[in-house]
Amino acid sequence: MAFRPRERILANLEAIYREAYERAKAASDQARMADLDAAYQREQHLNTLKNQFLLNVSHELRTPLTEVRGYIDLLREHHQQLDPDLQATFL
Repeated sequence: MAFRPRERILANLEAIYREAYERAKAASDQARMADLDAAYQREQHLNTLKNQFLLNVSHELRTPLTEVRGYIDLLREHHQQLDPDLQATFL
């Protein structure tokens, strides 16, 4: 089937439009993937910061709480042997 000049021009324009659309879609997909990758990297970084924060807080709280627990255990076990002034110091 032979195309007439007008039909040939329309077919060429349609092919050019399709190609431009596919290129724009591919560029949009690449940009979207780059955005997703950047968001994933930010999420990973924030997760690392959160884990470091929790480790530090855990350590910083555990050390003084261990001392407090030791004093409370001493008071519990030996409260009759300690004079009231020493008990007050522990509290």
